[in-house]
Amino acid sequence: MFRHTSLDLAIIFCRFPDGIIHIDNSAIRITDLKRIPISLAGNKNELYVGRELSFIGFPFGIGSHFGFYNSTLFADNRSNPLIRKGILSWISDNSDEFLVDGFSFGGNSGSPVFSIPNIQEGGKFLGMITGHLTDKVGILYDTLPQPLSTKLYGEINNGLAECIPSFKISEYVNSVMEMRKNLKK
Repeated sequence: MFRHTSLDLAIIFCRFPDGIIHIDNSAIRITDLKRIPISLAGNKNELYVGRELSFIGFPFGIGSHFGFYNSTLFADNRSNPLIRKGILSWISDNSDEFLVDGFSFGGNSGSPVFSIPNIQEGGKFLGMITGHLTDKVGILYDTLPQPLSTKLYGEINNGLAECIPSFKISEYVNSVMEMRKNLKK
C-alpha cells in the first residue's frame, strides 16, 4: 500500500475477482469496476469557483444491493449510484484540496467529481470526494435539576464536500508507478 503523506489518498495494488461462491453455491458479484480514461481527467485550469459539478456515490447504501441502511428501500440488483449536483465554491493555490457546495455523506467518500457536460465540452473527471466539513453543535438537556443537566455534543454536515483534484491524483499515481518500477529493478 502507498499512502500519500498529506492527502486522504492511498493506492493499494490487488487483484479483484469478479465474484465469490457463497455457502449455498450461488455466485455473488463483488466488483463492477469502471475505468475513467485519462483523456477525461481534467487539469488545474478546469477548476474554478462557480463551476457546476456532479458527483456519484452510495450514501446510506442507496442504490446498492442492500439499500438504505440495509433496509432494502432504494435497493437495486445492479450498481445504481445516487447522483448529486454542487458548485465548486472554494479553491486556493495554497491548498491541494477544493470545496464543493453540495451535501456529501458517508458513502460518497471516494466518489468521482465530474464537470457538467455542455455544448462546448463533455464531462470531465475533476476530482474525488474525501469527506465533508462539519460543525459541532451542543444540545442542552435541562429537564433534570441542576447540576444534573447535560449538554450533548454532535456534528452536523454543513454542506461543503472536501475534494482532491484529479490532477493531484494523477500526479500521485504516476509517482507511485515510478516507485514500483524502481523497486522491481
